[in-house]
Order: sequence, then structure tokens, then C-alpha cells
Amino acid sequence: RTMREAPAVGAGGDRPGTLSSGEEQRLLLRRLHDDCAMARRAVRAAVGTR
Repeated sequence: RTMREAPAVGAGGDRPGTLSSGEEQRLLLRRLHDDCAMARRAVRAAVGTR
């Protein structure tokens, strides 16, 4: 994972260890974006175009 991701501990205010729905969605979207980038790199490496 990247160093820019915020830790999930204590980000929920009155419920420690939980995230707000917007923050949780942002982190999931970031993870999806990173996974897609990794898949694109794997396909490029397998096909040999770079």
C-alpha cells in the first residue's frame, strides 16, 4: 500500500476505529484505483508492450 493512505484507527469521532462513509468510500476507491494500475502493469509486462 502507499504511504498516503490514512490509518483507520481513531478516524470515526465518537466510535473509535470506524470511518465515516465518505472516508471509507474514498479509501475503497483508492484501493480499486491501485489494483487497476497493478493489473494494467501486469498485462503490459505479459504482452511485452511498454
